[in-house]
Amino acid sequence: MLAAKQSEAERDRLALAQRLAAAEKERDSLREQLTSGLTAAQQTAQQAAQQAGAQLAAEKANLAALEAAYRDNLMKWQNAYNEAAETARTRDADAKKLDVLLVRTRGRATACEAKNGELFKFGKELIDVYGRTCSV
Repeated sequence: MLAAKQSEAERDRLALAQRLAAAEKERDSLREQLTSGLTAAQQTAQQAAQQAGAQLAAEKANLAALEAAYRDNLMKWQNAYNEAAETARTRDADAKKLDVLLVRTRGRATACEAKNGELFKFGKELIDVYGRTCSV
């Protein structure tokens, strides 16, 4: 009976040794998969980081180009505004000068009309006087 138990224990020990060897193989295989998985994950992460870096650089370049275009357009609009403001000031000054000239011209025209009225009366009186002297 002791021999039977001893042989059964030996079989159990051999089975356990085989299971241990299989578990160690599986462990090594899993470590290898984990290492290759980490390496693949690291490579994927590195590629993603490189792509993100390239996209960021492209966006920075695009932003710089847009900012340069914005500044260029801003300068153009400021120059156009300043030119329009100067034109408006010039036209306003010209309008004021023309208003003063118009007031003077109207004054002269009124004075001329008054003098013409007086000349007309004088001419009529002169003709009347001449007509009376000629008929006498």
